[in-house]
Amino acid sequence: MIIGKGAGYARSETYLRQLIHQTNLPFLATPMGKGVVPDTARQSIGAARTLALQKADVVLLLGARLNWMLHFGRSPRFNPDVKVIQVDVNAEEMHNSIRSHVAIQADIVPFAHIFIDEISKKKFRLNENHAWWKELQEKCEKNQQTVKAMSLDKTVPLNYYAVFHHLRQAIPSDCIIVSEGANTMDIGRSM
Repeated sequence: MIIGKGAGYARSETYLRQLIHQTNLPFLATPMGKGVVPDTARQSIGAARTLALQKADVVLLLGARLNWMLHFGRSPRFNPDVKVIQVDVNAEEMHNSIRSHVAIQADIVPFAHIFIDEISKKKFRLNENHAWWKELQEKCEKNQQTVKAMSLDKTVPLNYYAVFHHLRQAIPSDCIIVSEGANTMDIGRSM
C-alpha cells in the first residue's frame, strides 16, 4: 500500500489504520501522507522503500499520485509488471503516468470502509512468515542499522544523520516538524 496526501485530506486515519492492522499489509507513506498511519507501525516499510517498489507485484495506491516522488510508477524504480489499484477522488489522476489495472474514483473513507468489510469476509491476513514479509523486514533492519551508524558518527564535518539524531533526542515525539529543501528534507523525512 502507498498512502498519499489524498488519504490525509480525506481524514482516513481510522480506517486505514484498521485496514493495515487487519490485513498486515506493508505500507509506505508519501511525504504528504505521513501520519495517516504512524511510521512506528510494524507494517511501515519506509526503510525498505526501494526494495518494496522494485519487487511489489501489486500496489494499492490510496490518494497518492504517481509523480516524481514515486518515480512516475515506472521501471526501474517499480517492478515493470506491477499491477496498480488506484483509489483517488479526482478523475484527472486516474491512469496518470501509467495505466492502472483497477482505477476507483472514490473518497478514501467509504472505499476503505467497504474494503475492510469485504476483506473481513475472506479472512485475509498476510502471514508474518511469508517470504515477502521476511525479505522486507530484513531490508528494513539492515537499512536502519546503516542509518543508526551514520547518526552516531560525530566526525567533522558533521553529517545530516547525526544532526537529526540529536534533534530527535531534544524535541518531543508529538511535535510537528516542517522542513523543506533537498537533503535536509529527504534525510529528515526518512529518519
